[in-house]
Amino acid sequence: MAKYLITYDLRAPGRKYDTLVAALRKAGCVPIAESVWLGNLQGNALGVRDNIRALVDANDRVVVIELKPGDWAVWQGFTEGIAWLEANL
Repeated sequence: MAKYLITYDLRAPGRKYDTLVAALRKAGCVPIAESVWLGNLQGNALGVRDNIRALVDANDRVVVIELKPGDWAVWQGFTEGIAWLEANL
């Protein structure tokens, strides 16, 4: 499985946050900020994006980035997702 950072901006009208958040949690993803998630997921970035695209409106914004082990840093104040970063990167 690949490691991904997923971020989104759900725009009005619609804003299906509940559906998207439930799907991300079901897939084992963890939030690191309000609309930024981390997860170990099957498939490539395009496939992950397309799966998310099916849950949001056409005017929403979604970015999926595959993460590779290496250098990373977190600004103070973040608590969620840090354990995932430490375990996976």
